[in-house]
Amino acid sequence: MSGTIALMTHLQPQIYVPKVQFTHWVLLMVDLPVLILMGIQLGKLHTRLRQQRVQLKEAVSRLHDLATHDDLTGLNNRNHMSDMLAHYKRRHEECGEPFSVALIDLDHFKRINDSHGHAVGDEVLKAFARQASDTLRQIDLIARWGGEEFLVLCPQTTPDQALIGLERLRLAFTKTMVSCTVPDLRASFSVGLTAPDHTDETIEGTIARADAALYVAKHAGRNRTCVQSPVARATA
Repeated sequence: MSGTIALMTHLQPQIYVPKVQFTHWVLLMVDLPVLILMGIQLGKLHTRLRQQRVQLKEAVSRLHDLATHDDLTGLNNRNHMSDMLAHYKRRHEECGEPFSVALIDLDHFKRINDSHGHAVGDEVLKAFARQASDTLRQIDLIARWGGEEFLVLCPQTTPDQALIGLERLRLAFTKTMVSCTVPDLRASFSVGLTAPDHTDETIEGTIARADAALYVAKHAGRNRTCVQSPVARATA
């Protein structure tokens, strides 16, 4: 700009009056550093806003995780699973899409806590969560239902089909090292498995039948799966 002003003042002094152009040049020299500083500040502000957006997105994601997942195991929590159960129950009622529900209870978990302490018990819970996540299908939903009890929702699956994956998980878990603190410790679980029937049964009723099947599995010797078949659709 300085060179252009000087050149035009030299070539056409009658149009580009030297005193006026000098005044313009002085104003330019005064304003330019201010504009540069403003640009730098705006750049910093843009970077800060971008960082804040990223932090806000991470905070929202974290809040969502806290609201929907169990803090210890990282699995879905009971509230979120209840929402998922209601969703799949509606799909079942509206279009007949099957799903299965399994209640899982870790065998002799109280004995593990009493013998080795709650820290080891927490290790066992987390070991089960990892094994279940690795073994079951990606579409299967797993939740910590309470204490040492878990609920598995198997979409688009009959109890006979769900049984295959659950038995694979049960056998794998008995061989899993569940605690780094007590490397020789092994654990097992019992399963009650069912599916919604074709009556007006609520989802709570379906879970109650899975719980009844779990009770049978426990009293039959534990480390096994008991299947309770849903009520068949009535025919005319």
